[in-house]
Amino acid sequence: MTDPHARADGSPTVVDSARAQLDQLGVVLEEARAVQGTATREDKAITVVVGPDGTLLDVRLRNDAIDGEPAQLAREIKDLYAQACADARAKVAQAFERQSLVTAGTRADILGGRFDVESTMRSMGMGAVLERSTAVLGPIPKPTPSTPDR
Repeated sequence: MTDPHARADGSPTVVDSARAQLDQLGVVLEEARAVQGTATREDKAITVVVGPDGTLLDVRLRNDAIDGEPAQLAREIKDLYAQACADARAKVAQAFERQSLVTAGTRADILGGRFDVESTMRSMGMGAVLERSTAVLGPIPKPTPSTPDR
């Protein structure tokens, strides 16, 4: 049986192109969901790890990291958290760039913590694609502010 959407010359149809874009988006979303941002103090006594949405995943402290003042330790962890978030945003931007799904302006939005994949897709008329991909892959992480208040 022949495909009713197939072209006689064998070139891709709109349906083929849409499927390819959805597959490409799925790859990027999976890669973005797996991102971890990391920041480590210069002496390696403190390391902070966050997820793609800024969720704190781990704080590693060597014994010598807790020898100082608690307030100083808290400031250092907060600063490293902000650096780890920036690292995660850069990795998410790289995932989109590798699949050629990002413009320079979008890259700036991602790095600044302002890029929202869901809103962008809806504004591009890709709401149905978004619904299908999130049904399979799960929710898309929301952007985190570039200066966290955590």
